[in-house]
Amino acid sequence: MQPRIGVVRDLLFSDDTCLVIPPYQRPYEWNRDRWQGLIRDVVESLDSQRESHFIGVAITTESKPLCTKAKRELLHRHIDIIDGQQRLLTLRIWLQAILDHATDQGHEMGIGFTNVFCQETDLDDWNSVIEGKWVSEYRKYKPEESGLLHAYTYFRWVLWLGKESMREQEPEELPKPSRSQTEFANFAELEAFWIDSLEKRSHASESAQESLQIERGVALDSELLLRSTVDQLSLLVLEVNAQDEDPADIFNALNGQRTEMFQFDHLRNYIFANINDADERADLYDNTWRHVERQVIKQKIPVKGSSALDTFLYDLLISLGERKYQSISKDKTSRQFARYFKSGRNSIDGAKQISEQLLLPNLISWTSVKLNGSRFEIDGKPYELPIKVQSSLKMMECMSSGPVIPLLMNIVNRYYERSITAEELQEGISAVENYLGRFIISGDALSPLRAQIMNICATLGNSYTLDQLKAELKRLKHKDDDLKRRLLPTPGRVTEPYGDFGRIYESRTSKQLLAIFQAIERQLAGEFCSDLLRTGQDDQLTIDHIYPQSADTWKTDLRDWSVSAPNMLNRLHTLGNLGVIPKSINSGMSNKKFDEKKVILEENVFVELEVNKLWQPEAVSSWTPSNIDARAKKLLEIFLQYYPN
Repeated sequence: MQPRIGVVRDLLFSDDTCLVIPPYQRPYEWNRDRWQGLIRDVVESLDSQRESHFIGVAITTESKPLCTKAKRELLHRHIDIIDGQQRLLTLRIWLQAILDHATDQGHEMGIGFTNVFCQETDLDDWNSVIEGKWVSEYRKYKPEESGLLHAYTYFRWVLWLGKESMREQEPEELPKPSRSQTEFANFAELEAFWIDSLEKRSHASESAQESLQIERGVALDSELLLRSTVDQLSLLVLEVNAQDEDPADIFNALNGQRTEMFQFDHLRNYIFANINDADERADLYDNTWRHVERQVIKQKIPVKGSSALDTFLYDLLISLGERKYQSISKDKTSRQFARYFKSGRNSIDGAKQISEQLLLPNLISWTSVKLNGSRFEIDGKPYELPIKVQSSLKMMECMSSGPVIPLLMNIVNRYYERSITAEELQEGISAVENYLGRFIISGDALSPLRAQIMNICATLGNSYTLDQLKAELKRLKHKDDDLKRRLLPTPGRVTEPYGDFGRIYESRTSKQLLAIFQAIERQLAGEFCSDLLRTGQDDQLTIDHIYPQSADTWKTDLRDWSVSAPNMLNRLHTLGNLGVIPKSINSGMSNKKFDEKKVILEENVFVELEVNKLWQPEAVSSWTPSNIDARAKKLLEIFLQYYPN
């Protein structure tokens, strides 16, 4: 590795050099804060007595492909940017903005720039900048978004404002055109709009909307700005050679603290940096990788606390059984996968092969699980799971599918790889659902669930048989006697018949409780029963306390039934006292008397549910502790039939 301190001129002012942003790099993501920080660096370097101002690190590696941009083949350099692409692209856009700003002010500066090949996802923005289309696109500018065109537009605005705005710590707000504003035809029209906007701001009264009372200040000489940028901003350039440590390891070490980098970005860099042949890299990315990754991003899969791709990588390491060998951490998964890749546990040779045989197939399977098995396509190839499996996945999503995803992904991947049949797929998925359903109804805290799944995967490895999986899940899942002891009243205990686990409403969400009742409904009414988990419809369902939480209206009934309020209160949140009703009538019937609740539910346009029949019929004229206990026992019995031992 050859480290050297260079200035921006060395990288961006050579007309017989090509800087290539490899296609596996993430798209451009810098925002206004970073743009303003770069501008401030330039202005500070103007005022500084130091010869240079350090702005960061770039990692490069040189290749020798045939290049149409080569003027002199022997002297031409073709450089891949392993790290630093965000900064270098921003600098290139900034320099372009200076040149174009000077041109619009009547000062031409002929500059021979390095040829830059950006990613395909940034190509439209790049072309719009180079072709001068930014003025016509100005109306679409959104301050919260990123992109090369957004960066260029921001730079043009600040250059126009002048020196004082360039010194600011916070980004300056671009004037926003009204809805009636037509497209600007040229820079003169846009400049007139800016002048008018600043004039209005200066006369506006102070308000939350007019907090930025900025003014146009002294212009800085464009040539001076350009020279300061290219000659005084310095970078540490690490040129990686074939005999050096993996570029991705260097990259990870230097970028470990950057919040803008995701773990999957690190992994992508690691994989492609470990493919030495340029044709192999291009083949993997163009024919497979980009199609899979983009389709996954397109699905906009919701996850908590991280990106979808980072969550996948975390789940993949768990599914591989890596918990047995290393402590899996969400913010270190790229490095942990690298350890797996280099270890004897990995039987796949080569970064390209492990991508095609392990990473990408599992990413497809993970996506399929997260979409509950519904159809999606990758490069024209459809992926869809059988209807019964879709139903199981939806049930588990409502219960708490996140922790069991590694098991589900492994099984689905085998199905897509055709190593198991549709029947075996259903068998494996059902085994996981059975385990999860019993865990959810048990009332146990959810926090240890993922650790338990990690241990299961570590015990089984990633090449277990379905029989081994079923046996391990059966060994660990809650047994019938344990669930009955938790959820049913203890004989002889009058004042506190139910323990903490029995008050299931307190430990589970409405969606989880609906999943429990869905299992009971299916056992009672069959496969084509009502869908209690429906979403996106007007008649969504929710959980209702039959004996309500505010029971003032029940005082007369309780006296007539010879029932004490405390005996009802200690059964309030138990399984037997919970019903399923449409959300639309929940507020209207929540605190009503027992008979009134029954009438409201009966009059509502609502399919009669089997789970409500133990409290809804005419034969049930009172709602007492014995009714609640009997219903709890019956519902649990049916639930255990649906999820047998």
